[in-house]
Parts: sequence; structure tokens; C-alpha cells
Amino acid sequence: MTLEPATDGAQRLHRCALTLETATDGARRLHRCALTVETATYGAQRLHRCALMTLEPVTDGAQRLHRCALTLGTATDGAQRLHRCALMKLEPAIYGAQRLHLCALMTLESATDGAQRLHWCALMTLETAADGARRLHRCALMTLEPAADGARRLHRCALMTLEPAADGAQRLHRCALMTLEPAADGAQRLHLCALMTLESATDGAQRLHRCALMTLEPAADGAQRLHRCALMTLESAVDGAQRLHRCALMTLEPAADGAQRLHRCALMTLEPATDGARRLHRCALMTLETATDGAQRLHRCALMTL
Repeated sequence: MTLEPATDGAQRLHRCALTLETATDGARRLHRCALTVETATYGAQRLHRCALMTLEPVTDGAQRLHRCALTLGTATDGAQRLHRCALMKLEPAIYGAQRLHLCALMTLESATDGAQRLHWCALMTLETAADGARRLHRCALMTLEPAADGARRLHRCALMTLEPAADGAQRLHRCALMTLEPAADGAQRLHLCALMTLESATDGAQRLHRCALMTLEPAADGAQRLHRCALMTLESAVDGAQRLHRCALMTLEPAADGAQRLHRCALMTLEPATDGARRLHRCALMTLETATDGAQRLHRCALMTL
């Protein structure tokens, strides 16, 4: 989701599940998605009637994704404030579900030039269950600082800090993003990550390139192989737009003891429109196949089907 600035510094992120259209004053319209945004009279957005990702638990470990407030407050200049998000609060099931809670996801503060600051994200704080669940915590996910021309800087990402459980969970930590150190019994090494190297183009667009994101080396006893990742191979279009394509993002090969398969993910296949816009489509994001020991099934996800 590389954003190109509009003439006033605002970016146009459109024709996706979360469609952003620039208003006349630099505000964006987030509309026609599962999270319905209605614009206010002065360009601000209202994110409401969010039934986003309401998961009903099954009796053996599924998660309940509920009480999504995902509240958009409007600023006086048309920028959006996505704040106080209780998004994705997961209530643990009996013996191994994870609690995704206290999410301040996507707190947007408007800059004076229309750029948005996505910061202080406690996204995806996972509380570990008793049998090997992972803790995804202290996430400074996607702290965006606006540049002088409206471009964003995605930096200081501590995304997906995982604390291992006692039985072979993975440690995803000290991320310049997602640098994995293997545990002694089967954790994965997520390494060589040049993730999200942003180079500004002459027109303010950013080039996300040379991404070896999420190269996983399997351990000997059940780690998962995240491989064939062409994640975020960006090709610049003639007008500065980028093509995020051929993404085999997060193809996981399950081990024998309960790993999850995140597969067939065409996540974030971006096709540039004639005006530089991107199309986020055919997302089968996060299709999880459960193992036999209480792993969660995140399946048939209409989540972010773009």
C-alpha cells in the first residue's frame, strides 16, 4: 500500500477493501468496504456499523473477534482519526486460543499537509495460552511520519514481537521488521529482511523494493516454512505507481505437531490504475488450517477480500 501524494499532499488509496479517495481539502474517503465509511459534510470520514471480523468461537479453541468499535473521529481539517480501536479483541477458548486485545490500531493524526500519522499501534497484542500460544506484543506497527511532500515514512516497526511459549513457539522479535531468532526446539529464523526499504521517487512516490521479507529457515522438529515469498515486489509504473504482485505471501508448510498453514495467499496484489491508483484484490488473506492440538482456524476469511 504505497501511497502517492495528491497535489495537496493527500494520497489516494482506492479501489480496495479500504478505499481512500482524496477530498478537496486533503481528506480521504474510506468507503465501500466491510468497514463502512460515510463521509461527513466537510470531508471527514465516519467509520461505523463495524461488524468487522466478528468471530464466533467453536468449543475447542476458536477465537471470538468481537466488540469492534474501530472508531473514526473527525479532525477539523478533514484528516481522519482512527482511534480508541478495540479492534480484534479475542476471547480465548478453553485451552490455547490467543487474546488479541488492547488494540490502538490505526490511530491517525492529521499532519498540516494532509499526510496521516499511523502511530502508537498496540496492534495484535496476543496473550499466550497455557499450551504454546504466542504473544504478539509491544507493536509499534506502522508508525508513519509525513514527509514534506506528503510521502510517508514507515519506520521504527517492532511489528509482531513474539515471545515463545514452552513447547516450540516462535520468537519474532527485535524487528527491524520480523527478525526471527530460532529457539532451541524448532522456532523459525526470519532473516535477511530488507522489508520496507522506502525510496522516494521524484514525484513523492515510494519504492518498496528488494524485499526478502520473511525468509524462514525451518528447524528440525516442526517449524514452519515461510517460503517462495515474492512479497511486495514493486514495479514502478510510468507515472510513479507501483505494482505489488505475484505475492505468495506467507506460504506456510505445516509441521507435524500443530503448525498452521497460511497458504494460497494472493495478499495485496496491486495493479496500478491508469492514474496511479492501486487495486488490492483477490485477497484470500490468512487462510489457516488447524492442526490437531488446539490451533485456531482462521479460515474462509472474507477478511479484506478486495
